[in-house]
Amino acid sequence: MEKRKVKFTWDIHYKCNFRCPYCWFYRDWARLSSQNLYLSVDEWMVHWKRIYDKYGEARIEIVGGEPFIYPDFIELVKRLSALHRVKITTNLSGNIEKFVQEISPERVDLDLNLHILFIDLETVIKKTLMLKNAGFKAGICYLAYPPQMHKIPYFSERFKKEGINFALAAFWGEYAGKKYPDSYTQEEREMMRPYIGDLGRSEYHLGGKSPKGKLCKAGYAYGDIRANGNIVRCGQMGEKIIGNITDKDFNLLEGPSLCESEFCSCNEYDNIIEKEEDNCGIRVERPDAKEEKAAVALSVAPYRVHWNWEITMDCNYRCSYCEVPKKKEGPAFSLDRLEEIWERIFKKYGVSHVRLSGGEPSTYPDFYGLISLLSRRHVIDITTNLSFDVHKFGERFKGESISISASFHPEFNKIEDFVAKVKYLQGCGFCATITCVTYPPFINEIERFKRVVEESRINFKTIPFNGLFEGRRYPLEYSRDELKRMKDVAEQSIASDVNKRWYDWLTKPPDERTRGEVICRMGQMYAKIFTNGDVTRCCAQGSEKLGNLGDEGFKLLEGAQACTLGKCPCFKAMLVGIDEEKWIPLWTTLDHKRDPSSAIVLK
Repeated sequence: MEKRKVKFTWDIHYKCNFRCPYCWFYRDWARLSSQNLYLSVDEWMVHWKRIYDKYGEARIEIVGGEPFIYPDFIELVKRLSALHRVKITTNLSGNIEKFVQEISPERVDLDLNLHILFIDLETVIKKTLMLKNAGFKAGICYLAYPPQMHKIPYFSERFKKEGINFALAAFWGEYAGKKYPDSYTQEEREMMRPYIGDLGRSEYHLGGKSPKGKLCKAGYAYGDIRANGNIVRCGQMGEKIIGNITDKDFNLLEGPSLCESEFCSCNEYDNIIEKEEDNCGIRVERPDAKEEKAAVALSVAPYRVHWNWEITMDCNYRCSYCEVPKKKEGPAFSLDRLEEIWERIFKKYGVSHVRLSGGEPSTYPDFYGLISLLSRRHVIDITTNLSFDVHKFGERFKGESISISASFHPEFNKIEDFVAKVKYLQGCGFCATITCVTYPPFINEIERFKRVVEESRINFKTIPFNGLFEGRRYPLEYSRDELKRMKDVAEQSIASDVNKRWYDWLTKPPDERTRGEVICRMGQMYAKIFTNGDVTRCCAQGSEKLGNLGDEGFKLLEGAQACTLGKCPCFKAMLVGIDEEKWIPLWTTLDHKRDPSSAIVLK
C-alpha cells in the first residue's frame, strides 16, 4: 500500500531573540522554555529517519520561537532535508549568508516574517534578495496588527519594487479591548483580502469560520510537534496528545476524524476534507440514527462524555492525610457484564473518557482485564499510586488510549524512584503526569519534588490538602508562608495554569468557592460512577442520582439543566455560557487509537 503523504509543523523550541507584543507567547517565554528539548543533530535524525521509514518523505514546517537560534540549526536542516521537504518560518535575524552556502534550495523553502519593531526594512530586503538569488522560494509575511496596519500600503509597494512577494497574516488576539480578527472593520478586511491568499485562508484565518464538525486529516496525515516532542492533532487541540516523536512506537491516527475546534487560526485548515473524494481513499460512514447521541456528544462542549468511576474503595496505602474510607468489596459486575455495559455506552455516546479512581484502581480484581476491555472503545485515565508492576503494564499496553495520573505519596515512595516509574511509562507511549497533595508536613519538600519531576520534563501538579492537621482545618488554615510557597510552586510549574486554578479555588473561604444557581452540562457530558454502579450527576455531595450503570435503560441527561445543589462547588463545572474558555481546556483528552472521532466509523 502506498504510504500516506504526511506533514508536520514543528515548534522546534520556545525561544526567541525578539519580543513582539503581538506574539502568542509574549510574556510567557520563561515558562514555555522549560519545555524545550535540545537534542544533538544525530539524535534528531534517529527520530526523523524512523518517520521516513514509516511514512516516507514528509513535509516539515519548522517554526518556534526563532528556529535559527536552535543549536546547530543549519546542520540539522542540511541533514533533515536529505530525507524530508523542509519549510522554515524565521524573523531573518539568523546567519543567512552561511545558510545559502550550505543548504540546497531544492529541498528547503522559507517563510520570512517582517517584525519591523526589531529589524530594519533594508536588512530584511537585503537578506530576502540573497535567498531569492540563491534559488530559494522566499516571500515576506507581515502581521496586520492594528497599530501597524497603516504601513501596509508602503511595505506592499516597497517589496513589489524589489520583486518580493508580500502577504498578510490576520492578528488573532486582543488589542485596545477588542478581539481580533472579529473586530476588523469591513474596510480593513477589504484592504487585507488581496494579501491573505486562497479562499480557505480568507474564510478560516481572516473570517474566523468555524471548522468544528468537519472531517479533518489532522492527526492522520498531519501532526503538530511541540517543543518537548509531544505531537497533537493541531495547534487548536494542544492538550490532546497523540504521542511523542521520540517514542519508537509512535503512530499517527488511523484515519481522519471530526474537528472539535471552534476556530482554525493558522493554515491547518488545509487538512479539512471539504469533499468526499479528498478523503484519502477511506470510506466514512456518518452517524446513523442509532449513533445520534454520539454525534450530539461531539457537538457539545467539552465534545466528549466524561466518567469518573470509583472502581474500588480498597487501597494498599494508608496515607495519614487520606480521609477516603477504605473498604474491600467485590466488583458490582463481571467483566462480561461490563463489556456489554460499555459497548452500550459507546453506541449511545461514542468514545468516552473514563477516569478510573478509588481507592487504588490497580487493586481491582483482574485490573488488566478491565483496562483491556475499556481501551477497545474508550479513552482511559488512571489515577494511581503506581504500586503495580509498571514494566508488566507497559509491555501489555501501548498507551495510545491510556493516560496516567500518578499520585505521589511521600510516606510510601522516594520521589526519584517514583519519577523513574513515570519516565518508563512515558517511554512506553503513555501520557503521564505526577500529582502531590500539599499536606503540611510536605510543604518544605514541595519545591524539591517539583524540581526533580520537572527535570525529567514531567508535569507536576499540586492539590491543596483538604482535612484536619494538628487541630487546624485545611486548606483554610494554611499559614501565610505555606500559602506563598504553594503559590510559588503553582505559578512556576510547567502545569502552572491548572496548579494556579486549584490553588486559587481551594484556598478561598467556602462561601467564595460556590456559585449561585447555574445551568450546567454535568449529568449530560459528565457523571460520577460509584463502586456499586450507581451514577450521580457530579462528584459533589448531594448530587442527584441518574440511575445505575447496569440498568438497561440507563441514560445521561438529554441536555444542560439547572444545578439542583443550589450552589455549585466546582471550578471545573461545565457551566453553559460562563467561563467556557476556562473550563473547556480542563476536559481535553487523548484521541482513541482505533476510532478517534467517536462518531464516525472508518472502513
